[in-house]
Amino acid sequence: GIITPTETPTPIVVPEAATLGIITPTETPTPIVVRVAEVLPAPEDEGGTETPEPASARVSDSSGVKGRWVIGILGVVLVVALSDLMRRRDLTNWRPPSSALIPPALTKCGQEQLVDDAGEEIVVDKYCTTFDLYKGDEQIDTYGKKEIVSVEGKPTYPEFAALSLFRQEGWNGMWVDGGVFDLILWRGKTILFIELKRSKRDQIRANQVDWVRPALSSGIDLRCFAILEWDLSDA
Repeated sequence: GIITPTETPTPIVVPEAATLGIITPTETPTPIVVRVAEVLPAPEDEGGTETPEPASARVSDSSGVKGRWVIGILGVVLVVALSDLMRRRDLTNWRPPSSALIPPALTKCGQEQLVDDAGEEIVVDKYCTTFDLYKGDEQIDTYGKKEIVSVEGKPTYPEFAALSLFRQEGWNGMWVDGGVFDLILWRGKTILFIELKRSKRDQIRANQVDWVRPALSSGIDLRCFAILEWDLSDA
């Protein structure tokens, strides 16, 4: 489904899509605390199968903020909550996505070398894709001068456009703007963390990588992390 921001964007959490249509944050958002158990459901038994929840049964939530400092705080809270979850649960049952689960619009285009604050290197898979530049008349906030892209003729941000691609393939997910990877995605007992990077412009910061190593030491497979390098289709 397509996520379309309002003039006051809310890029914190969209746990599940109500439909595969357009999801629009409310004009007067209210901050919502999402329990980690809901954000990261327990993995299914090994014998289970991945059955995406019917779109008609899904619930759409949008969390709002009154300033970017709240976004940062919620991001920190999420990191702490994820760390607590890793201590309390056996995460070795989470599995990386197979190529069949990756949206067709994403092309495997190599690997990305990440360096954390300690100078240690982590190498993750990299996918590439393009988005169409929005050229319509509808105006939305640029949220820190983000590029506005088009999905089915509607203006949105690259993070929401990427999230829409995964939802069309039966994934659940959210965009977190708070010092961790941009997208946290899950489908059944498959989990994937994705950081978006504009081709030849964006750089992955060390503090965005620091939380990856504790996740790895807690049992999450390295293949559950990836970079999505994007560019405009007419660039």
